[in-house]
Amino acid sequence: MNTLIGLDIGSNTLKIVELSKAGKTFSLINHGFSATPPGGMVSENPVEQEAVAQAIKKLVRDSKVSDNEVKIALPESQVFTFVIETPALSERELASSIRWEAEQYIPVPLDEVTLDWKILFQGSKENEKNQVLLVGAPKRITLKYQRVLELAGLVAVSLETELIAATRSLSASLPTVANLMVVNMGAGTTDFSIVRQGVLAFTRSVGTGGMSLTRAVKQDLQLEEGQAEEYKKTYGLDPNQLEGKVYRSLKPLIDSILSEMKKGIGFFQEKNPNDKLEVIVLSGGSSLLPGIVPYFAETLGVETQVGNPLSSISNIDKKTTPIGQSEASMYTVAIGLAMRES
Repeated sequence: MNTLIGLDIGSNTLKIVELSKAGKTFSLINHGFSATPPGGMVSENPVEQEAVAQAIKKLVRDSKVSDNEVKIALPESQVFTFVIETPALSERELASSIRWEAEQYIPVPLDEVTLDWKILFQGSKENEKNQVLLVGAPKRITLKYQRVLELAGLVAVSLETELIAATRSLSASLPTVANLMVVNMGAGTTDFSIVRQGVLAFTRSVGTGGMSLTRAVKQDLQLEEGQAEEYKKTYGLDPNQLEGKVYRSLKPLIDSILSEMKKGIGFFQEKNPNDKLEVIVLSGGSSLLPGIVPYFAETLGVETQVGNPLSSISNIDKKTTPIGQSEASMYTVAIGLAMRES
């Protein structure tokens, strides 16, 4: 059986998913999650990196994943990702000029990054430009991930960004929606993309995530971190709970995320005046905060929902435990990685 394995090495949790594919149908074979050791992949300490590797090795064993070849993702905040426009060059012509194009966007020497690119939309020589997804990953980051995976006894067969993986799984779950925004609310950052008629049109990363929200509650309400996390998850953006204290702590940070999202939506509408953003799809741990869906919808004036990456999976192997609805959003990136074709 040909299986596809996605490993999401998050700041707080490790997630792994094994899928099989027959035709266009995906089946869930195995899955699991565990806590990420302190330091995680941000750490440069060899001891902490070894701890991450051992945690991954244990997760693979406990989840009964059948292969050592995995697809992984890098955090959006550590990678340079752009959707750029170029003259309507052929793929061969673009390949010869991509380094020059990259120099216009990537603010570090190109010999320090690994470049990857993909034509999203092929323009015509008459009046349309190419739309190209350009990704530059710092070599020191990719080498660190490769080193940790080797220590875990795994081989990375593909590498992309968390946002691209999340966009893949959530776009597949809403096949009839032409234009949507995917918002992945991770522990360290909130990343969002806009998909226009099945093609990635915009990406952005904001340095505010679940950990920032917890810190705000901790400081404002003078709580221990564990208690602040529970208050955040329990009361969220509901102004009627706990006299609105948690709501008032979270609101400024959520509003800063929404401000960047508004800019992205404005850019999209300016570039595509005849298209309308139909749906905002939330994923990641903070997408489950009470009150967040109506707050986003009211502030942005766009229908908002929590995405379900499981809706693109047709079957569940009878030997594995189904992923609960409350956990589904957590697996968005891992499922998107496993769905990658190559």
